Amino acid sequence: MRKTSFNVLQFQAIPIIRIFDEAKARAFYLKFLGMALDYHAPRRLSRSTLSGVRLLLGQQIRT
Repeated sequence: MRKTSFNVLQFQAIPIIRIFDEAKARAFYLKFLGMALDYHAPRRLSRSTLSGVRLLLGQQIRT
């Protein structure tokens, strides 16, 4: 009997949550919920993680 291996692709869906006030969102997600800030692009997008759960927090960019 031959052993075969399969390459399995695993995808993780990460929800994007729209925020309107960055200061209030940071206070809620980082301080209140205790999430860690993984990535931050000023006025655009942040990624936060808590116990393996990832959220993308995004602001609408006004032109």
